[in-house]
Amino acid sequence: LLDDNFFIRQEILIEFRIFATMFIIGGILIIFGPPMGWNWAGFFLTELSVVTILGMCFVATYWVMRKTYSVGLDSVNGIPNIQLPAGSPPLSLALRDRKATTEFIRHLVNEVSVENIFFLSDVMAYKKSFVRINKLRSLGNGFNCEVGTQLARLIYRRTFTHYAWAISKTYIDGSSSLYVTAISDENRADVTEKLEDQDPSRESSEDGAKLIQLLEELQNVFDDCAGDVYDQLKKSYARFAYTPQFARVNIRRNGPTGATGGGKQTKR
Repeated sequence: LLDDNFFIRQEILIEFRIFATMFIIGGILIIFGPPMGWNWAGFFLTELSVVTILGMCFVATYWVMRKTYSVGLDSVNGIPNIQLPAGSPPLSLALRDRKATTEFIRHLVNEVSVENIFFLSDVMAYKKSFVRINKLRSLGNGFNCEVGTQLARLIYRRTFTHYAWAISKTYIDGSSSLYVTAISDENRADVTEKLEDQDPSRESSEDGAKLIQLLEELQNVFDDCAGDVYDQLKKSYARFAYTPQFARVNIRRNGPTGATGGGKQTKR
């Protein structure tokens, strides 16, 4: 899914060639080490490794500068504020269109932020599981967005607490490759602290109003984090709107819907 417009493949290929050349020349030096003397062979091997490192650093710097100049970022002060072009369908509609979502995911891969949409998908699947298993009647007034749950990577197993721990470990406080950087430190610490205090046995020992309150708190535990990630996803979508892939996508306008963030639900 990597796009050559980001010069990633070319950069890696050139650096690999430099690295391979080092091994070839190094092998030749080792073969001719005895006749030339190991002192000279060791000296040339050391210099060869230095030249190789410098060459790979030069290639990496060159490609970064080439990309920077090619998109005009050399003349930008601070983070550019890219707005969605006038007349473009909102992100909420794009997420309801299968083809548009596929192209958008490819764009997120290029931006190295595909974990954002996976996180939102898992959060929505998690929130909907409370209704699917008939523990709560609705999603309530908390966070809600149009990201499809088919992208979710985790499922309900024993308790909702274990489910929440799995999401947190994968996206929030873990060392997973899907670690989400778009979440603020405050919201990250808040979720981690809340989940550390949870006891899975309470879901079977509590009943009545206390159980409903517990489930409502669990259902909304990721709302603030999801709000952070959705804001970042909208910025990615605005950048996606200027790509050729976006121009080829015909997004159906089925009605104005969007993500909603909010406080905790108190009634079902």
